[in-house]
Amino acid sequence: MIFKLYDTYGLPYDLIKYFLTENNIKFDNLGFKKEMINYKFKSKKKYLLNTKIVNIDKKNYLINFNIYKYKTNISFIFDKNGKNINFINEKNNGFILLNKTSFFFESCGQVGDVGYIYNDLGKFKVKNVIKYKNLYLHIGVLLKGILFINNKVNIYIDKLYRYKIKKNHSATHLLNETLKRVLNVNLIQKSSLINNKNLTFDFNYHKNISNEKLFIIEKLINNEILKNNIIFIKKLSLKKINKIKAVALVENKYLKEKLNVVFIGKKNSYSIEVCDGLHVESTNKIGVFCIILEKSISKGIRRIEALTDKNAICYLLKNKLLINNVSDIFKQNIYNIKKNILNIINKKNELIDNLREIKNININFFIKKLLKKILYLYNYRILIEKIKIYYKNDLYLIINNLINKLFNKSIIIIYIKINNNINLFIRLTNDFLKKKLNSKIILNKLFINNKNIIYSKKNIFSYISTNKKNVKNLNLIKNILKNILKLY
Repeated sequence: MIFKLYDTYGLPYDLIKYFLTENNIKFDNLGFKKEMINYKFKSKKKYLLNTKIVNIDKKNYLINFNIYKYKTNISFIFDKNGKNINFINEKNNGFILLNKTSFFFESCGQVGDVGYIYNDLGKFKVKNVIKYKNLYLHIGVLLKGILFINNKVNIYIDKLYRYKIKKNHSATHLLNETLKRVLNVNLIQKSSLINNKNLTFDFNYHKNISNEKLFIIEKLINNEILKNNIIFIKKLSLKKINKIKAVALVENKYLKEKLNVVFIGKKNSYSIEVCDGLHVESTNKIGVFCIILEKSISKGIRRIEALTDKNAICYLLKNKLLINNVSDIFKQNIYNIKKNILNIINKKNELIDNLREIKNININFFIKKLLKKILYLYNYRILIEKIKIYYKNDLYLIINNLINKLFNKSIIIIYIKINNNINLFIRLTNDFLKKKLNSKIILNKLFINNKNIIYSKKNIFSYISTNKKNVKNLNLIKNILKNILKLY
């Protein structure tokens, strides 16, 4: 939704962020950046597919995805702008179309494969693969040398990189099904991002998920992993898919086609979902499943981020180390940590309440003391005083309380020393606004160098000076005020 405001309605990023912050709405900066990356990629993809690439009367062929090394030919090369070129030079970004490929392409939230296209002349690093119609475009950069069209090349696909993605993809199916069972809602997947490091799953849900429910979700998924259920794929018609109630987001254009359906578990399958992505052979290959984040990304949409296998184990071990270190600090058993932290929070809140009470007493003392020092000029009440105080917020509170007590025909000027700087603060009662006199006008009269005059907050203006000589003595300030008030 945030990105839609930026993209569709043209609202500036900073304005959106400011509005959300002002209304105590969390700004999902990471989610925004991901959407921006996807937007840029899709825009580039759309641009490329509107260039000569779409006019190629040729298709490259997919071969068995289990083949990770083979030889083939380069059919076409395109530069980063989609222009058809005969060769690609070192350090240049581009797109390569192979005669045949077993690189898996971006699909179902899963990122494309990575690897290399190379021969004796040059080496091209494949960073991603996208599909458009019958074209499989290998996106990347030439690391060294030069490659020409019609070159015979060797193909290397990073098997480990793909295997990690497959684990995360199968885990995403388990997560989808488990969320429905635990939350007991008609959950709809909104989007997903599955790479070699983690998985991100967005879905409709109206409130945050408690830690207890997240624990149950993790436990159920890990139980399915331990069962070592087989994961297999069948091609089924839409009629059959509807009959078995498989999870599917199918467009009308696929109504006459047979679709890939992923089953987790042979008998009474735990999950049945339409999917064109790649998966591991059985659930135990996932290793371990661990949720690391659950949050809202827009109204009615939640996001879960999770890890699997070694990444999950590493995350859990780091958390265990952290808990043990905290336990050592408290010199308590790890199971008593929560109780100790709650005790500390309660004590802290008590101290804050006591401090607030003491502060109010001090502020009231200051106010009573200052009220006795009020001067009168032309029926106006004037307070000019230097005080010792450590926090600006306390000063604002004192000034505003004084204004409330004096009500009208009053000018308050207070200065304090902060970090060796003289800070002068001024506020007028609201009746001066009708006379078109305000704090800033007075400060401009008091100080020739008005670059240091700033609006602080709560209708208070301040002047900051690093030089004590710039701040006039009390008698001089009184005389200047006399001259100003004569005019009003």
